[in-house]
Amino acid sequence: MAWRQYYQNNIMMRILLLEDSWADAELIGAALAKSKINCELVRVETRADFIEALKTETLDLILADYALPSFDGFSALELARAICPEVPFIIISGILGEERAIETLKSGATDYVLKQRLERLVPAVERALREAEERKLLKQAEAELRKSEELFRTSVETILDSFGIYSAIRDTSGRIIDFRIDYVNAAACENHRFTQEEQLGKCLCELMPIHQTSGLFTEYSQVVETGEPLVKELLLEDEGQGGQGGQGGQEEQGGQGGQGGQEGQGGQGGQGEQGGQGGQGGQEGQEGQRGQATINDQLPINKQRAYDIRAVKFGDGVVVTWRDTTERRQVEEERKLLIRQEKAAREEAEKANRLKDEFLAVVSHELRTPLNSMLGWAQILRNRRLNEAIATKALETIERNARQQKKLIEDILDVSMIIQNKLRLELQPLYLVPIVHGAIEDIQPQAQAKSIQIESVLSPFISPVMGDAERLQQIVCNLLSNAIKFTPAAGQVQVWLQQIDSFAQITVTDTGQGISPDFLPYVFDRFRQADGTTTRKYGGLGLGLAIVHHLVELHQGHIYATSEGIGQGATFTVQLPIYKTE
Repeated sequence: MAWRQYYQNNIMMRILLLEDSWADAELIGAALAKSKINCELVRVETRADFIEALKTETLDLILADYALPSFDGFSALELARAICPEVPFIIISGILGEERAIETLKSGATDYVLKQRLERLVPAVERALREAEERKLLKQAEAELRKSEELFRTSVETILDSFGIYSAIRDTSGRIIDFRIDYVNAAACENHRFTQEEQLGKCLCELMPIHQTSGLFTEYSQVVETGEPLVKELLLEDEGQGGQGGQGGQEEQGGQGGQGGQEGQGGQGGQGEQGGQGGQGGQEGQEGQRGQATINDQLPINKQRAYDIRAVKFGDGVVVTWRDTTERRQVEEERKLLIRQEKAAREEAEKANRLKDEFLAVVSHELRTPLNSMLGWAQILRNRRLNEAIATKALETIERNARQQKKLIEDILDVSMIIQNKLRLELQPLYLVPIVHGAIEDIQPQAQAKSIQIESVLSPFISPVMGDAERLQQIVCNLLSNAIKFTPAAGQVQVWLQQIDSFAQITVTDTGQGISPDFLPYVFDRFRQADGTTTRKYGGLGLGLAIVHHLVELHQGHIYATSEGIGQGATFTVQLPIYKTE
């Protein structure tokens, strides 16, 4: 209870009085009664009663006569110090000399009062109570401080984040030239690969130069000078064990602002506040790994690690916390990648489904059109008498549409065999000149129907290739048919055959519609057409070039398509490896 409250709240104090004289006791009681102190005196005369009172009574103050018949003030003081040391003790005596008084004060007495000067009793009592209160408050404050420090230590020592307190070191001009390490927790020690004893009191940049090379020292200095907190993410190169850890850092985000503090940085390959320093002078074994930033030993060398760093001003220094966020970032990146892949797969599936629907519509259209024509002419031939010219035309139309349908069905079957990986070649050494001639002759009627001229330049000095004659002719026919389909009437198609290094090269160029840059990468895809609708200008299933592409690959060759754009024509180039005889 604070001593002032005895006055303010009129609370009764209990004072133990060791006095064998009733007269002196009355005088002491009268002196106290004149003051504002509301008290109850508990008087004892003997040693036994004194000890009993100390043990059983709740006392606010002890007043003791110095000289008793069988008991003295010194003995009473020793007993009081042993049983209730927090209670103030005042000696009252009529024969106490100055030397003895000083001796009692040194032994623990709060004060002394001469019986001849009892007017000093009340001020002495008030001072004793005030000092007792101050001692009590100080003791409580010290206990709270110890508790707070223990709580702080327990907290920072058990957190997973690295934690450090650094004080600024200044030169004579007041400029910060380094930081002194005042405290680091267990996580920071593991991070730095130094023990606490090896770090406390040391210069931060001298012990771990990565703070300089990564720019963290400069940023910590700005925190101290400006008071602005630092929040950032830092990327540091992980260069493996040993050496001067970490090649500096690359700031990813953050800057000044925020609160807290993490120090990311790197030692060995860069990392957390870790002094990127690591085994100076190439020390071997464990020494060669110390002082470097913490690195997951299972991570590959030369990988970047990420650190979340936070720093706030603390006196003339900084409190810094940092954490390795590499794994979290990797998880986030993997999640983003999975989302992108899932989105791409979904879009691909939707596109494939749309292409399938378009293909089915085109197949239905392409098969129905020649069938309708054939059925129409067949009915005319059956029901009417026709002259020879019209009958011949009818038969030619039926035959042409039947061949067209046969070609469509063969393309579909070829694609089915390609998908099932059942398409096989009958390989043998072949000269390409007769094969290309045969393809031109086969496609000539189609070109003549549109007044398209096919020009060919076929070098006779072409070494043989290993191939399937039927499939090679199919390649050339499909390319020529595609060129004629997309070339307007009276246009031109050119075919070159030449040998370039170890390849026989077939080039088909037309003056037709050309290919847009957007569609060019998909020109060899199955079922892909620049116009996939049933109302498109050009017929076909969009399978010819896909079949050509696969057949060329089966021959270990390459095919390329180029075009300057819409209306600029197109060029298809096939390269087949020359057959090498042993």
